Amino acid sequence: MSKSLGNFFTVRDLLDQGVPGPVIRFVMLSTHYRKPMDWTEKKASDAKRVLKTWFSMTDGIEPADDVPNAILKLLANDLNTAGAISEMHSLANQNEASKLKAAMLLLGFPPSEIIDWFRADPKMSSYGNLHASLSKIQPLTEEWQKLRNAKDYEAADRLKEKIEACGVKLSVGAAGPNAEATENFDPAKLEDLK
Repeated sequence: MSKSLGNFFTVRDLLDQGVPGPVIRFVMLSTHYRKPMDWTEKKASDAKRVLKTWFSMTDGIEPADDVPNAILKLLANDLNTAGAISEMHSLANQNEASKLKAAMLLLGFPPSEIIDWFRADPKMSSYGNLHASLSKIQPLTEEWQKLRNAKDYEAADRLKEKIEACGVKLSVGAAGPNAEATENFDPAKLEDLK
């Protein structure tokens, strides 16, 4: 970013534009401190989506007594915050809400109970709503993975389209299939898939 080219801005500029502080923190922590940080609307949008999910998951949950060792090791290794964020994604995918909350607090994210911007979308308003809805589609995500493993890609794609029409993004990671709520998440549509 260059001030002379007009694409330099400060955290205050972003806050004045209405970007929530936790979103700014997430984007900054997702880049190693020694590397240049490029702010893009896509990064901000992705960060907001992830944080909405994480805040919804951890809302009203007591943090674990200890931050997971894997995260502490990453932070002790040259302050690898990007690696810690990646490990936090794994905690979220494994529904480890109390460990996720402990990690979020360690990295300076406020507890969900004292902020409300993620509640602006009524579909994302409570951990129970989001978490229970996403866990209900676990059999569907497992079926999707089975179809993919059987190389029945046509049937797998049809099932994926139905699931994603509910505002759920499907992906496959090292731990298997993952379902993540998007901005268009609608738990009512998930009920129709049953």
